[in-house]
Parts: sequence; C-alpha cells; structure tokens
Amino acid sequence: MDGGIDRAENFKKVLDVMFEGSPPQVGSSASNSGSSGSNQEGSTPQTPSTSDKWYPDYNGDYAKGKCINELPLPTGRPNYSSGEGCCQASYGNQASGFCLSSLNTDQTTGTSPTSSTNVDTPSASLTTRPPVDPTSEAGIIISSETFINMESTMERVKDDIDNKLFLYQTPAFQWIPSSVYKYDDFIESIYIMATEGVANKKFYIGEDNVENGHVYGLVNIAAFLAQESLR
Repeated sequence: MDGGIDRAENFKKVLDVMFEGSPPQVGSSASNSGSSGSNQEGSTPQTPSTSDKWYPDYNGDYAKGKCINELPLPTGRPNYSSGEGCCQASYGNQASGFCLSSLNTDQTTGTSPTSSTNVDTPSASLTTRPPVDPTSEAGIIISSETFINMESTMERVKDDIDNKLFLYQTPAFQWIPSSVYKYDDFIESIYIMATEGVANKKFYIGEDNVENGHVYGLVNIAAFLAQESLR
C-alpha cells in the first residue's frame, strides 16, 4: 500500500514537471478540435518564435523536405547557422530543390537565407544523431507531429527534469541533482526506444490524428519515471 501511494505521488510530481502544472486538453481527433490550423475571423495570426539555428524538418516526403528555424530546437537533430547550409547538408540530393526555394517563400519563419554557402557543422550543444532516411520507419516516426510535440515538450522543461526529478540523496539526507542521470542521455534513450526498440517492442510515444495525442506518450514517460524512482 505504501509503495502504491509513493508511486502515485511520484507520478503526480513527474506530470507537474512535464506539464508545468497545466496539462493540455486531449481531444478525440484533430479535426474535431475547437481550434484549427486556420485563424478565426478577426484573430491575429501567431508567428512562431525563431532561432539563429536551422534544422531539417525530416518530412516523410523527401522531395518536400525543408529546413526551419522554429523554437524550441528539437533535441538530437543536427543544426546549422544558415538555412542554405542546412539544405546542402540535409537535402543536398533533393531534385525538387524544395528546401532552398522554401527559404525565400516560407511564411512560417519569415526569414531570408544568409549569404553563406558553406555547409556548417552541427552544433556541439546538442547530441547529434546520424542522418535518418525520412522515408524509413524511423524517419517517419521522428518526423511525425506526435514525436515532435512530445520531444518539444520535454525540451522546454529539461532543466526542471534535471533539477527536480533526476536527484539522489546525499549522506547528509539532502536531495541534489544527479551527476550520472541527465536529461540529454534520457531523451536519447527515448529516441532509440521509439525508433529501434528492443525485442521488437518500441516505446509508446502517443497517438496520431488525435489533438494533443503526444500527451499519451508523455504520460507513459511519467509512469516509467515514477516507477523507476522507487527502485
């Protein structure tokens, strides 16, 4: 009984950290959502925050793949200091030329490409992964809205995960951040389990075609952390 209570308390604590105390509403389907991708009459369009770093969107259709600079930067993807450098490194063999042309016409970023034509090296601040074929099973998973939203949510609260969840108790009975278990390693393990898995089983990241379907994946992560913290 005590273990069950502790697990429930741990579960609630992890959820509070991930959702910053305000979990989003999960709908039956994206099409039935109260808000849609189009703006209602009289509303002001929301412009995503942008970064000076560019990264590939890993579109499942390689011919339509492009580079974007929206925040937050997804963990693990290579990023570049210019849109052109990103396109050359990520979509250099793209016959459609969609990536380069989107730099001039993309209304989402509203940013023009820089004059640099040199391919940049990935930022050392993020864990870099080998390029993934966007048409492969792993590529389809990591380019899905569900995976991107799940990873972006985790990225926003990564400092809280390190400082509030990954703790250990000192001999003086103080709880301090672990020097062994860190967010960067944890999110990388989630990536591997979601795309490769073990024994033909993969980590459940949430539901597609459901409004805020990534929340199911985050709850799955919270349940895992709540259980592991008792061991």
